[in-house]
Amino acid sequence: MSAPEVPFLNCDLGECNVGEGSPTPDHLLMPWIAAANIACGGHAGDPASMRRVTTLALSHSVRLGAHPSYPDRANFGRTVMAISAADLEASLSSQISALRDIARDLRADLSHVKPHGALYHACEDPALAALIARVVEKTCPHAALVGRCGSRAVDTWRRLSRPVWTEAFADRLYLDDGSLAPRSTPGAVISDQGRAASQALRIAQGLGAPTASGGTIPLRPTTICIHSDSPGAALTAQRVGAALRSLIQ
Repeated sequence: MSAPEVPFLNCDLGECNVGEGSPTPDHLLMPWIAAANIACGGHAGDPASMRRVTTLALSHSVRLGAHPSYPDRANFGRTVMAISAADLEASLSSQISALRDIARDLRADLSHVKPHGALYHACEDPALAALIARVVEKTCPHAALVGRCGSRAVDTWRRLSRPVWTEAFADRLYLDDGSLAPRSTPGAVISDQGRAASQALRIAQGLGAPTASGGTIPLRPTTICIHSDSPGAALTAQRVGAALRSLIQ
């Protein structure tokens, strides 16, 4: 039996509008990642930032992905929003299409779509997961959907015959059920770069991720994520990226 492929590194980018500045500039993260999830106007981002990040990603041969969210910039897309299914579908279609059109203008296409924040976790609802799959089918039918390893969202998308990337996290703390510890939990965001790299390496080697209780949760992801807005994200990207690359050299 052949060994499983080493997960590749992805990162959420373009989450600061042009002119606002960024604690972790995208260009410091891009050399270490293989896939960029680009904010496309729902929680952050605008046409200028989308084009800038897309151009930067292409210069590094990084795969392009849309990172749509609830249309809720005030809460950075991290709060479940009371919105009709029709309005959410229209918003997500607009967000993804905006980035897709920029990519095509640059002679590229989207490889994946990863919901952001509250929408990512709300996809445990099969009806919402199906809505997102429907939007992706209409806007970029060949793109993979990105969801947490072991989630109901992944199960729903597979039942709908959608391509899927399963995801684990280097810079987030896990609970025993395989979900992420809420950001309000102390230690939920892993800011220690060495610890994040160690967690990514364990996951990539099939050893699972440590949990808040001291246990281990088994994970076999396609890709491992870090967040651009986590403390020390540039160094985290370097440490995690180097750790994953060491497994394929």
